[in-house]
Amino acid sequence: MDPMQFAYRCNHSITQAILLFVMDILEGFKKNEHTVATFVDLEGAFDSVWREAVVYKLADIGINGKLLLYIANYLTGRTARNLVNTYQSEWIKTELGVPQGSVISPILFIIFIKDMTSNIPKKIGYADDLLAWTQNIDISAAEKQMKNQVSSKVCLGVTLDQHLTFQEHTDKTAKKAFGALARISALMADIGGMKMEIGIALYKACVRPHLEYAYPIWCCASEAQLRKIYRVQRIALLRASGTINTTPAAALEVLTHVPPPRLRFQEILAHEFIRILRKPHDNPLRCMGPGLPRADPSVKAIIIDISDSPLCDCGLANETVDHKIFHC
Repeated sequence: MDPMQFAYRCNHSITQAILLFVMDILEGFKKNEHTVATFVDLEGAFDSVWREAVVYKLADIGINGKLLLYIANYLTGRTARNLVNTYQSEWIKTELGVPQGSVISPILFIIFIKDMTSNIPKKIGYADDLLAWTQNIDISAAEKQMKNQVSSKVCLGVTLDQHLTFQEHTDKTAKKAFGALARISALMADIGGMKMEIGIALYKACVRPHLEYAYPIWCCASEAQLRKIYRVQRIALLRASGTINTTPAAALEVLTHVPPPRLRFQEILAHEFIRILRKPHDNPLRCMGPGLPRADPSVKAIIIDISDSPLCDCGLANETVDHKIFHC
């Protein structure tokens, strides 16, 4: 299995995939290196899988015997048809692709593409989304070869700008969250709707995931940008509780038992650090250099040097020391 494939695998996530890319960009900034990246989205990926190649690659990684025969039988002789309203087409035999909706199909797909980028040193993959990049002090040669230069790019749901300020991303995040809030506002208490507890549950299920998506990637956004995120929660709590607009955010959080966004973000950062620490020592996320977690065997605490990390400003410990310590 490609270690840089982050989809459909235990202890892997979109956040970790983008974090690996962003950390390398920041390391390049320190060396005055430019980063040139290519984003690839494989069109019709699951429908274009060469089934015989899947069986071959399964055997190549050690799958054999009855299990291999079972999977080969599962992939052969498959048929499909179209259904439009009440009209059904004739059944046709399919020669390519893995069955849609099957639990095993995503795994078969990432095994099929595992060697597609084997010769590229710096890359990440998330299912059919691939990203490869290179870094150099001299960018002029690479710029001449770039056909479509952009000032920002959405990478697995996170908008990356040229200087990693994440201003565009936080603007989009706030807009999405306000859109989700608008759709549930008609049900909330301040306009004669449901109980406050149900309104809070709707906020947590429909709005807050937008605010927290991949936060470890963009946690170094400016305070001005983060305040746009905080404002979404305040308005949501106002509508859910039915209180007047001048109610302070702190009072709303006490009334609704919803923690401040800053505390939620600190918790997310701490959890992500723990997940990275659990990875093998040769994992790229553990080997990125300064700013990533390192375990001190002499104490029963996780010591994390985040002075140069994008996972910064989490405020979980005394700022007068050189390291921040998260106690297990």
